[in-house]
Amino acid sequence: MINDQNLYRELQFHLDQLPIGYPATNSGVELELLKYFFNTEEAKAALSLGLTTSPLWRIKRRYKKKFGVNIPHEELRRLLNGLYMKGTIRRSTKTPHGYALAFLAIGMFEFHVDDLTPELMHLLHRYYDESFMNEFFRTLLPQLRTSPHMKAIVPEHKIDTYDNMREYVKKTKEIIGVANCVCKQGEAILGEKCKVMGDDIEICYQR
Repeated sequence: MINDQNLYRELQFHLDQLPIGYPATNSGVELELLKYFFNTEEAKAALSLGLTTSPLWRIKRRYKKKFGVNIPHEELRRLLNGLYMKGTIRRSTKTPHGYALAFLAIGMFEFHVDDLTPELMHLLHRYYDESFMNEFFRTLLPQLRTSPHMKAIVPEHKIDTYDNMREYVKKTKEIIGVANCVCKQGEAILGEKCKVMGDDIEICYQR
């Protein structure tokens, strides 16, 4: 059973099982980062999540198995919704909601756009340099996995032009959002404002 003393190490190990993992470092900066994102109760809730979304009843069962506590249904829902609103886990769009772990990137970092702090950016830089860079780029297809097929697949590499995207935006029936670039925003917080875009960093397309 997991106790509070090794809670964040257990969470680090849990996140490290994801397709893009969360490896340990010699300095322990990965634990500092987890403590920034999760308090102890939130960390316990995150330890009860998996890669794919799970219903609340299943998460509740995992929580009891891991911590020996029968957490009330509504308390767990409140914890998970709070984590989703903080940008540290994922939640299904359909109700009743399911909940799942988020990668550090692309995930928790991007979910903190417009909520970045110098402390967070310094921790992220340290972790990236010490360990996460190698994890993130250890495959030529980051955050993707090969699916075997019984026939050859001819790849087509296309990069949409400005006109293509303009036409897509005009014709789509989906909801499209535009967000600030979290990378440019983070660097600006550290005093490295983008020399090309300046303050005009609302350039990331979301749907």
